[in-house]
Amino acid sequence: MKSLIAMVCGVVLSAFALPALASAQEVHAASSKKIEVHFSTSIVMGAKTLESGDYYLQCRVIDGAHYLVATSVFGDVEAARVPCKPETLDKKIQESEFRTTRRTDGTQVLTSVRFKGETVAHTVAIS
Repeated sequence: MKSLIAMVCGVVLSAFALPALASAQEVHAASSKKIEVHFSTSIVMGAKTLESGDYYLQCRVIDGAHYLVATSVFGDVEAARVPCKPETLDKKIQESEFRTTRRTDGTQVLTSVRFKGETVAHTVAIS
């Protein structure tokens, strides 16, 4: 009887402990998959302006910090790298997308990227 009570207590305690352990995990511990995007106009990404064209976007963890990295689809040459902040979403992203905002001078600025299958939005600091 005592062992049954101990087992029930263990199950109840683990039901409370496991969600706490899961929420303590890092939001986005590894690099994301690359997605291919097409910019129809020039896009500002941090201090760099990416000309219209095709690029790969990926969130990479470098020395413990998160960076959104744009590379050329021709030869995997890094075109831009900016710090990003992963923000947890309520559900998985159904389709990859990038979001921009327009400055008063008309330039488009990359503000966030969402990767299909993740539950994280990668927000870029606007410069």
